[in-house]
Amino acid sequence: MIELLVIADDLTGAADTGVQFTKNRISTAVTDLGSLNDAVLWSDFSVLVVNTSSRHSTSEDSALKVKMVCEAAAKRGVNAFYKKTDSTLRGNIGAELQSLLRSAGRERVMFIPGFP
Repeated sequence: MIELLVIADDLTGAADTGVQFTKNRISTAVTDLGSLNDAVLWSDFSVLVVNTSSRHSTSEDSALKVKMVCEAAAKRGVNAFYKKTDSTLRGNIGAELQSLLRSAGRERVMFIPGFP
């Protein structure tokens, strides 16, 4: 069962985040929006990292993609979310965080950007 859902806006960020969990022997899957209905992903792993490929999308499209992921997670009882953002703050960060808050039914988000 998924204990943590990670949402990334590109494949590089998704893979880089996923490998950090794998290095620590945490069962992790990295996927894209097209695989959200794959039951194996939701039952066989502790961490699911979803690449929305939304970095260069419009803010509206980015928000919709995050909403889709959050709704799929909510149906499966996931309640821990991590929104991976680009280290140089590219992408639709505000729209995606707002969508995550609304879709996950949260009131607050901790946003702690870091530059490697």
